[in-house]
Amino acid sequence: METNQMSSPPARLAYANVVLFALQLLVNAKQNAFSPSAESERYFSDSPTRPAAFAFLIWPLIYVFVALLVVTDVLCPRLTFYARARRATFLRACFATSCVANTLWIALFNWIRLPTVAALDIALLWLALLPLYLFVNKPPAATTRSWAQLVLSELAVRLYFSWVSVAALLNVAIAVQSLCGGFLSLGAYIAMLAVLAVVVLAGEVYGRDPVIGSVGVWALVALAVRSDGNFDGATQEVFLELQACATLGASLVASFLVMTALRRAVCPRKSQPAVMNSPLQHHLPHINAALFVVQLLVNANMNAFGARDAHPATPDVPIAPAPFAFLIWLVVYAFAASTVAVDAFFPQYSFFNYTAHSALYRRYFMLSCITNLAFVVFNNWLGATHLATLDLFLLWGSLLPIYLVLVRHPPKHPLRPWVHFFASEFSIRLYFGWVSAAALLMVAVSLQQLHGAYLGFSVYVFLLALLLTLGTSAFVYGGEPVVGLVVSWTLVGLAVRDDTFPGSTERDFEKLQAAAALAAPVIPAVIFIDAARKVYVYWKSRKASDVELIKPVSAFQTSADYGTLAREYETLIAPASFALSIWILIYALEALLVLTDVFYPQYSLYADATQPAQLRTCFAVTCIANTAWVILYVKHSVHGATVMIFVLWLALLLLYIYSVNDRNSRGAMDWRQYVCNELPVALYFAWVSALAFNHLAISLQSARGGFLSVSTYVVHLCIVITFAIMAVLYAKDPVFVLVTIWYLVAVAVKDVSFPGKIMCADMSVRACAGEGAGIVGVLLLLSTFYMTFYESK
Repeated sequence: METNQMSSPPARLAYANVVLFALQLLVNAKQNAFSPSAESERYFSDSPTRPAAFAFLIWPLIYVFVALLVVTDVLCPRLTFYARARRATFLRACFATSCVANTLWIALFNWIRLPTVAALDIALLWLALLPLYLFVNKPPAATTRSWAQLVLSELAVRLYFSWVSVAALLNVAIAVQSLCGGFLSLGAYIAMLAVLAVVVLAGEVYGRDPVIGSVGVWALVALAVRSDGNFDGATQEVFLELQACATLGASLVASFLVMTALRRAVCPRKSQPAVMNSPLQHHLPHINAALFVVQLLVNANMNAFGARDAHPATPDVPIAPAPFAFLIWLVVYAFAASTVAVDAFFPQYSFFNYTAHSALYRRYFMLSCITNLAFVVFNNWLGATHLATLDLFLLWGSLLPIYLVLVRHPPKHPLRPWVHFFASEFSIRLYFGWVSAAALLMVAVSLQQLHGAYLGFSVYVFLLALLLTLGTSAFVYGGEPVVGLVVSWTLVGLAVRDDTFPGSTERDFEKLQAAAALAAPVIPAVIFIDAARKVYVYWKSRKASDVELIKPVSAFQTSADYGTLAREYETLIAPASFALSIWILIYALEALLVLTDVFYPQYSLYADATQPAQLRTCFAVTCIANTAWVILYVKHSVHGATVMIFVLWLALLLLYIYSVNDRNSRGAMDWRQYVCNELPVALYFAWVSALAFNHLAISLQSARGGFLSVSTYVVHLCIVITFAIMAVLYAKDPVFVLVTIWYLVAVAVKDVSFPGKIMCADMSVRACAGEGAGIVGVLLLLSTFYMTFYESK
């Protein structure tokens, strides 16, 4: 009978694994699994789904961590995950099987040239690693998992399994190509990319594993930027469309990496870290003040973005803002000086003294001063851009805990809260927001140096989307407007920047400026709307005696001309005409919602609401906005119609959030209330979410005077798909997902003629829509299976 082996000597299999892994390394050194092939037919060794060559540099990293695993298992087995396994022998046997399968795979794929048998072997390798991966992702029964165990053993399995998942799909593609005697159709390759995206998202969401998400983004980005895919004839068109699909998949996975990280950051932790007492603990405020003075002196000698070229204030990247935007450093340092001075000489006004672990957060601030100094040294004195980028992320990480404690557990100052805020807290919020923007700029600079040229438009748009997501999330989830306003400041600086770039980068720069001009007002508008809502709520609370129940009055708004106009204002993400028939179902269910509220108020959506008048007002706003939208659209006022459909979207968002929370607060599922209340709102909101971004594309096309780039349409689809995935994972709402699939399928099967190059772009966008529909559909099935068999227990 096997027992826990925390104190026992290493099992014999541990030594066998060392020998087998050494043999595997020897065979890999002889000839790598993806070395160039001598086959005359390209489909025997290459595929349109193969990433760029640099992506396979991940193999040395994997083998380094796997070597750490096997050596640690022999020398110090208690630091491996086997130590907490009741079936450690079985897991070691799985690893031994993986070594044998990997060695055979190299022989079959490179030496004997049997891609079909090699595909079966790599499937065996994947299955051998699967139990190891599932075990390391299982939460430990003990209190916490040690960092030593994570680095020395678990990280190897996560990296290995993640990359083998990518390699397995590539090998399957080559095997099927060899059986068919040529390259496959676009649908087959899209299905393989969809499977990869689903596996990565499942591991990322259900396994809470950021490693598989990072490896998935690495592989998809490498496919999207691959430049050596010079295929013949129709295969080249398939390859270009697959690159668009890979861009979409990478954006989705990366978005969920960021959202998952932010969600974990804002969730309260079960325990707070203990702070070790130190004789210098009481002198930390003065030490921080001295370090900050040194930081100011070093920055005065050479500013953090002081350049060594002709543009002294602005990094040479198309997403950098204008030079005036960097003057925010003066504001940041002025308020930071106030923070350290107050903490050292007027501690009664310092937020540190109102936190549970003041010494811990003072140490984090000390670390931020040190990393800021190191950044100036690396970036300006040594010219080590990559080290400077890494250091800037360390600076961001040192500010993050201080920022989170201010947002999640705001200090309650007994006197003069505004003095406390501006003299102590404000600098941290401002500092964190600007460092977040600077970190993304440095990422772009590092990537440009690695690439040896300017990056693609989609990479820059993705970085801007991350920045906008951070600013929006800080306000939506943390109620924190400062970071959002700093993000808007950065976007305004980019929108008004006057600069030139060589070649096609100039056109990308102009598109980035247009995107920044469009995104810059978003966060201030959200902040203004929230402030207006709070003022309204306060005013209504003062006049509570005058509040009367407002019964919703709705009419079927005419949209007879919508189908014709939809084809007149054609975009590459507009759905086929048949999809618009969903309006009939939406209006029928909205009528049911209104009748239920009038004749059966006990089953109404607003029956258990604490503020039913405000919710009914939201519904009235949806009716007015819908009517205004149709009128403006029919009258060819494109921009006005776009504004109104987003107003409609915001009003429906409030109703949707309330309906989901109301359903979750009920003990048992009441299907009568669901059909009469939540179903109409979910269906309406989902369809308007899809149409809103189609209208945004119409407005952009109207302003530009022509069609947009493929990447712009893909970004719009990515946002819609992200909404759907959030609905199925967090809101447990299948209706939103089904409506999104309906929209994406309608885009994918649309048959509209476009001129020349636009037709190629349309095929790429439709391929992305089909891939998105497959990803969302599979995730819906996985979520349904998970809720049925796990959450029901």
